[in-house]
Amino acid sequence: MLFRSFLLNRILGIVGRLTTLAMVMLFTISLVAQQPAPAPAPAVFKKIDVATIFDANTEAVLADKRLQSNIRRNVSFAKAQVYDVLRGGSGLSDNFVIAEGTPDENTITNQQLLSGWYQNYHFALMTQAGSMGDIDLQRLEFIKELTMICTDNDIHSHVVDQIAIPQMTAFLQENYHPAVKYNAMLIIGQLNSQVVITNEGRTVPAPLPAALTFMVDAIKSGTETDAILLASWIGVLRHVRLNRLNQQIAGSDVVTIAGEAMKLLNQTTPPANRSAGGQVWLQRRAIDVLAMIGQDDQKILPKILSIMQDDKAAMSLRLTAARALKYFNYSPSTQVPVESTSNALGTLIVRICRNEIDRVDQEKALAALQEASGVSVDEGDMGGMGGMGGMMGGMEGGTGGMEGDMGSMMGGMGGSTDVKSMLKPKEKRQVDYTRRILVYQLFHVYEAIGEKQIRTTAPIGMYAAVVQDAAGQVALDRLGDAMTVLIDILRIPEPDDLGKPVAEPNRDTLLESIAAEIRKLESFVIPVETPPETVTADAPAASVPGALPGS
Repeated sequence: MLFRSFLLNRILGIVGRLTTLAMVMLFTISLVAQQPAPAPAPAVFKKIDVATIFDANTEAVLADKRLQSNIRRNVSFAKAQVYDVLRGGSGLSDNFVIAEGTPDENTITNQQLLSGWYQNYHFALMTQAGSMGDIDLQRLEFIKELTMICTDNDIHSHVVDQIAIPQMTAFLQENYHPAVKYNAMLIIGQLNSQVVITNEGRTVPAPLPAALTFMVDAIKSGTETDAILLASWIGVLRHVRLNRLNQQIAGSDVVTIAGEAMKLLNQTTPPANRSAGGQVWLQRRAIDVLAMIGQDDQKILPKILSIMQDDKAAMSLRLTAARALKYFNYSPSTQVPVESTSNALGTLIVRICRNEIDRVDQEKALAALQEASGVSVDEGDMGGMGGMGGMMGGMEGGTGGMEGDMGSMMGGMGGSTDVKSMLKPKEKRQVDYTRRILVYQLFHVYEAIGEKQIRTTAPIGMYAAVVQDAAGQVALDRLGDAMTVLIDILRIPEPDDLGKPVAEPNRDTLLESIAAEIRKLESFVIPVETPPETVTADAPAASVPGALPGS
């Protein structure tokens, strides 16, 4: 009996402890569930230490002006020697005293100097979190030294083959910051196989063939990030653009590049890890590449034309597709139907102008609503130039100079906003903002229209295409006339010789003139929809026979 009682008490005790443990566990789980998850630890990326003799950001140097002076002196003297080596004034095996007159003084060869200057200074700075905001400046400085300073082919080959390529490959393959990887691929795309500056003068750059192979392989195999993919396309664009001058790329490689570009354009939906905006950026670069290749295979131009006419496509993509028409080498094997293409470009002009008219109408409506609600708002500042900057940033980039100077190319259409105007400051801001939006977008259509032959200059754009399809001459002339009128409307008045304020239309007057012009254009390029003919018992359709034969 005592044993049974003892056993019962033991069992109850164990059950009690288990129950308590379960409750503690449940409480702990509940508490953990209620608490926010800890923030993930920041990613740790690999970096290259800056050489001590060049590092101006250590605590010791920042606290000692004498050390700061030594660092500046080291950098200045080393840079002067590097430039001398790049120009062929001093050989790789020659000696140089680095950090002369300081405790770090050392005698090294010029070959060691070049390695240290780039790997432990220029490239090292690209990996430092504190200086990564200037990574583009470091890239441009390096490219400038190779293209504007270096005049010795042997030294150029040494820097490219022994220093740049190995380091950029390491950046791309190892655990460096994504910005470092993107920057590395951009550098690869800028590398040449020989110097640009010679004793005879400047030559056409000859891009490094191995760099093109590297970038195309990255595109074909898929890259770690879309940023690297974009940098690859930017580099390929440089190669195919220069290929128009030096015919350096093998025909089979051109076909491969065009095929990869078409794959990208034919992606109806972006991959799961890519935003719609990122897809548009990449597809725009693919269009630019195809335009620079300039040849059609009966699939490329139809695809570009379909994108240009796609109302559901991003406007920036449609504009890039329109501009691409300028660069194709039109011939009996590369043609576009000039009449329908001219009308499509006219329709795009109408859409560009209608979008701006609608934007202004919406701005006015919002301002009126806010005023009725008692909210103070400056209509002239709505949207602001920051909005324009965002639009421009999203629509340009990576074209490598394809867009040129909009103001000069369009006959002063952009003009200068520094002209003294009779308009009030608010009105001036409004009209200039509208001008910039329209000039930027219409410029793409202006490029597509191209130029007629002037003296010995061959026609380009649609003026070159019409040689192969003279039936479209009327439609093309109509389009060119409309663009000429729009240029005149948007041109900023010339400043007065005496510096007096000039008269110019305000935004409403400007848009009224534009609306009048595009209504004319609409009547030509947008077909009028007519209701289908109705067949009744009393009035049969003309195509329906009155009676069956033999009745």
